[in-house]
Amino acid sequence: SCYKMFIWRWLRHKISDDLRIEPDRVFVNPSGDNQSILVQNISLNGPVKIDHFYLNLMKANEDVSAKEYLRRSNDGRSYKPTLKCFDLNELSLKFERGLDADVVKFHLLSDDYTKFILLEEERFVEFHTGYGRYFRLRIPHFGRDISFCREISEAYIAGCRNEIFRLNLELGRFHEPLYSQSESLTCCQFNDQHQLFVCGTTDGKVEAWDYRGRSRAAVLDCVLNKAIAMELDLDSRSSIEVSSLCFKDALHLAVGLSNGYVRII
Repeated sequence: SCYKMFIWRWLRHKISDDLRIEPDRVFVNPSGDNQSILVQNISLNGPVKIDHFYLNLMKANEDVSAKEYLRRSNDGRSYKPTLKCFDLNELSLKFERGLDADVVKFHLLSDDYTKFILLEEERFVEFHTGYGRYFRLRIPHFGRDISFCREISEAYIAGCRNEIFRLNLELGRFHEPLYSQSESLTCCQFNDQHQLFVCGTTDGKVEAWDYRGRSRAAVLDCVLNKAIAMELDLDSRSSIEVSSLCFKDALHLAVGLSNGYVRII
């Protein structure tokens, strides 16, 4: 169209070989292979090819007033992490919230979107409600996964140590943690039907716990079996860890290993 051709000529006139652009008109992010350019007051979707550059055009202002000034930070990186909620029935964005740290895992506490818990980097745990962030706390070690027991309203957090933190949401305090036989944990999961808690370790084991007692219910070694032992050497066993866990029903559990194997228990 004529409007697109006008934008193409205007950008080509403004962009030189070294990408020296006026900061109050065009914002350049030099990170990555493709140059990302943010142009004010232009709502043109999709990449536009200009010589050997691919410029991603985005709408710079979502409100009525225009953005007068744009500045680029020295590191050239992006803005802080953002949480977005989409309505799939309407195919639209319901809300958007800015966060202070990247999200590692999150879990819904209610049947709708109004209550959920976020496990973030830098050892932060955030609780969100319908209006925004409700509370924020910090755990002693870096967390890798989080799961929620609905019967006792407790969040179990597995991390880089052998401790499993238990946070009671009804009382608002930590209970004494569970201790794994392994040095570090990778993932965890509660069964929705009988609330059996399982966690994966860095040495390829799955440990099962019953929340009604502090004793370990069972330990399953997912590496020492005939199917996997034929493909592995004894020296490489220590490098295999459990990467993911998922319950199908009350009896079946899928265990994903870091070497690509999936075990059905």
